[in-house]
Amino acid sequence: DMKCSDDCSVATCECDRWVEIWNLVFTELFKDKEGNYLPLEKKNVDTGMGLERMACVMQGVHSIFDIKEIRSIIEEIERLSNKKYKTNEKDDISIRIIADHVRSMTFMVSDGIIPSNESRGYVLRKIIRRAIRHGKLLGIDRPFLADLVEKVIDGWSYHYTELAQNRETIIKIISAEEAKFEETINQGMNILNSYIDEIKKEGKTSLSGEKAFILYDTYGFPFDITKEILEENGISVDEEEFNKNMQEQKLRAKENAHIEDSGWNSDLNLDIYENYKNEFIGYEHNVNEDAKVNAIVVDKNLVDSIKEGDKAIVILDKTPFYGQSGGQVGDVGSLKNDKAILKVIDTKKTKTGLVLHEVEVESGELKTGDKLDAEIDYKLRQDTRKNHTATHLLHKALKMVLGTHVNQAGSLVSPTRLRFDFTHFQAMTADEIKQVENTVNESIFDAIDVNTSVVSLEESKKMGATGLFEDKYGDLVRVVKVGDFSMELCGGTHVKNTSEVGLFKIVQETGIAAGVRRIEALTGRNTYKYLNDNEAELDKLSETFKTNKEDLINKAEQTISDLKDREKEIKDLKNKIQNAELKNLDSEVKNINGVNYIISVIEADNMNELRQAGDKLKDKVKSGIVMVAADICGKTSFIITLTKDVVSKVVTANILMKNIAPLLDAKGGGRDDMAQAGGGNSNKLKDFELKAEEKLKEILG
Repeated sequence: DMKCSDDCSVATCECDRWVEIWNLVFTELFKDKEGNYLPLEKKNVDTGMGLERMACVMQGVHSIFDIKEIRSIIEEIERLSNKKYKTNEKDDISIRIIADHVRSMTFMVSDGIIPSNESRGYVLRKIIRRAIRHGKLLGIDRPFLADLVEKVIDGWSYHYTELAQNRETIIKIISAEEAKFEETINQGMNILNSYIDEIKKEGKTSLSGEKAFILYDTYGFPFDITKEILEENGISVDEEEFNKNMQEQKLRAKENAHIEDSGWNSDLNLDIYENYKNEFIGYEHNVNEDAKVNAIVVDKNLVDSIKEGDKAIVILDKTPFYGQSGGQVGDVGSLKNDKAILKVIDTKKTKTGLVLHEVEVESGELKTGDKLDAEIDYKLRQDTRKNHTATHLLHKALKMVLGTHVNQAGSLVSPTRLRFDFTHFQAMTADEIKQVENTVNESIFDAIDVNTSVVSLEESKKMGATGLFEDKYGDLVRVVKVGDFSMELCGGTHVKNTSEVGLFKIVQETGIAAGVRRIEALTGRNTYKYLNDNEAELDKLSETFKTNKEDLINKAEQTISDLKDREKEIKDLKNKIQNAELKNLDSEVKNINGVNYIISVIEADNMNELRQAGDKLKDKVKSGIVMVAADICGKTSFIITLTKDVVSKVVTANILMKNIAPLLDAKGGGRDDMAQAGGGNSNKLKDFELKAEEKLKEILG
């Protein structure tokens, strides 16, 4: 019943009757790096079946948009937009795009992807934003994606059970991204529409790349949406100019981000280091009593010796010093023998894994080939270990409390604190922070053994270790396992048992980028110091409020209540004083060419009081112009307010402000009926009334 002609067949016809629903690939060869084809050890058959296409066959429909599960999404779009599918081709395109995109975004978020400006997260963000934009085209003027996501989850979760399990997280992430983009798209659409109107009026057919870049860079409006909207209006965009602007911006950002760290960064990967290797023994040892000096580098050049006061980079054959990497800072300590004492200020690692010791010679002389004792500052290393293990515990706790979408996005592990950046779509609540903190502390109190092992990368994946597998690891990786609680790939140093961490305290949770949050926390002795400092602050507060710590909250609440009462009394008194002062100004109403006006310098503590005074005087004037200025905290604040009849027939507040504000060295603006300015020179208030009156006569004369 679908034949386009009597000759219609899969071999001869290209009509839409023929749709591939299943594809079998028989995989039997492997192509090596040299291009040779070798037989696979395990041959296989890859069966690629189009699920929705098979559903078309089973349900007897002609399009995947007509199968039951997708029809339920389309029906919800119809309800939200009051548009009927298959009645208007332009609307149908938007409906199909939304139905397709909402299905994609639901599965992507369920798989742990969150919107961002990089990699898979950027693809997800583009999909969500394009769906929102087509919702606008259908006239949907409120957040709507969550309603559609519910339909996807209900339709697909029978087999894809993870959708139902992750329902709350999926809806939260997509709704947060939709809310974030709402203001951007409204503002961007208004600006882009003005560009389109301008282009059509001028009879042009292209938008400049510079304007498209301004939309993207200043207003956050995606270029792909700009391009799509322009194409719908028969307008092109200068992509070459847009890309040029993008490249220039990247170069500027790179230049701004380039910071020399006393030459240390540029010293990390010199050609002279390629001839050296050393062994890190710091996992097992804190001291190497027979370290050999293989090389000494001063100002990027190899030297034979260094003496007291010199700074240099020293390369040892074996070292207990950990070179900064994986977020963990480098060790400090000392290098000593009977001829010299050197202070190790920092330790870094080159891209090839060579450990470099930045040293300062405190006494004596050190030569290449000398033997010495290399000893780390054990106390600081132990504090670093605690923070590093706590970082692993924190990562797992965040996944447990917030969801599996949480992934590490950066970290800093030092002796004094830990900082952990992670992917999450919104600020954590106080309750979530407390849950995470409690989870980490419980794992510390449980005294769990921490074990490490070196395995192949593939083996670590099979073990279920957490790692940034998009990064470039070697063939062998180090797995840090905290009992059954946590397992991650990590090259850093750790405690042997979680009880050594002591106590864990989150001190801050903030956002650092779109979709990325940051937690800062303390462990061990630093937590103890933090709690002692807080205790001291409480003691000071108790002394200030003249009460004991147990009653401090009640006392503070009572004090705040009393202050509010006093503030209300002061405000009432100020209003009475101001009303009396303003009443005296009634007689100062003057007239220029039939326009009433009052110009006065008054007493006011803030802009709100100044505005209220202006409104009261305007009510008294009935018809006219009111200008009031005040010295607020040593700076001039100035308001002009006009009655409606003056605005419509004579002048606007903005025009007056433009001419009169310079008399006070102030800057400002506003509406036609009210404008305000600030920041001017309060010394000029002395003769302001006279000069403002002269300027007003000039304007109205």
